[in-house]
Amino acid sequence: MISLKEVLPAENKVSLTENKMRLIENKTTTAENKMRLTENKTTPAENSMSHIVNNTTPIVNNTTPIVNNTTPIVNNTTPIVNNTTHTANKTTHFANNTTHFANKMSCIVHLMSCKENKMI
Repeated sequence: MISLKEVLPAENKVSLTENKMRLIENKTTTAENKMRLTENKTTPAENSMSHIVNNTTPIVNNTTPIVNNTTPIVNNTTPIVNNTTHTANKTTHFANNTTHFANKMSCIVHLMSCKENKMI
C-alpha cells in the first residue's frame, strides 16, 4: 500500500507544475493582448494610408498625360534654346571685337592728333 508520505511530495510537484503552467498561460495571454493592441493601432494607420493612396492615385493619373504631352515640347525647345545661346555667344564675341577695334581706332586718332600737334 502507498503511504501518505509518498503521495504528498508527488502531489506538491504536480501543484508546482500546474502553477508554472498557469504563469506561462498568463504571460501568453498578456502577449496576445499586447499584439491585439498593436493590431488595433496598426489598422487605423493602414486605413489612413489607403485613403492617402486612393486620393493620390487620380492626381498621378491626371498628371501623367500632362507630363507625356510636355516632354516632346521640351525636347523640341531644347535645340532652339541651344541655338539661341550659341547665337548670343557669337553676338557677344562680335561686340567684343567691335569694342577692341573701336579702342584701336581711338588710339590711332590720338596718335594722329599728337603727330599734328608735333608732340611726336
